[in-house]
Amino acid sequence: MSVGGSVGLPNLLAFDLRYVGFEEVEFGLSFGSLPLDSILEGKIPLDPQDVDLQQPDPYRVYPAASFALTGYTPYLRYYPWKSKFFFQLGYSIWRFRANLRGDLRNETSRVTSYGVVSGTLSIEQPVITPGIGWRWKILNSFQLDVGLGVSVLQKTQAAVNIGGSLNNILTVLPAAQVEFDNAVTEIQNQLDSGVGSFRDSIPVLPSVFLGLGFAF
Repeated sequence: MSVGGSVGLPNLLAFDLRYVGFEEVEFGLSFGSLPLDSILEGKIPLDPQDVDLQQPDPYRVYPAASFALTGYTPYLRYYPWKSKFFFQLGYSIWRFRANLRGDLRNETSRVTSYGVVSGTLSIEQPVITPGIGWRWKILNSFQLDVGLGVSVLQKTQAAVNIGGSLNNILTVLPAAQVEFDNAVTEIQNQLDSGVGSFRDSIPVLPSVFLGLGFAF
């Protein structure tokens, strides 16, 4: 067996477990994650929404989202000459999650009610990654792996669950509640459309990975 860590695509920042008992073939499983807030900041914009709550003061909902990506990758390696060079084929499931919250602000008094809108968007993204690589053995126990390939993102659909309430904040007329619900729907559409557009813009990713393991 070999245990270690790897960085790169498709395994993200991963813990790696691999069976190395055969000369030509290895089986592995990686569990990874990737912090996405800094990567997606500005790429999936969420605009504030004006809401007519039938009140003397104007109100606006300010949405914000945080993003995370986790995944696991079973993979197979084949060493055609029982040497350092290998072919690798991986099948990943990336779990993408966006957590949304929206705050309601009185634009006159600047008083803010936090968390009146909340929800999640989740995607399970299958990824197929063929590649090639090279292994170096260090002191017969440590293994350094470098690989190149291509990650092909498969078709998927997002599951969106967004909601909100004005309970315990304002007493509003039914028409105002409809306006608020429309604003929540528009925020949901922004998030769904923004994530979908970003996802569709990258159907294929280059795969580069570096791994260090210890065999025992």
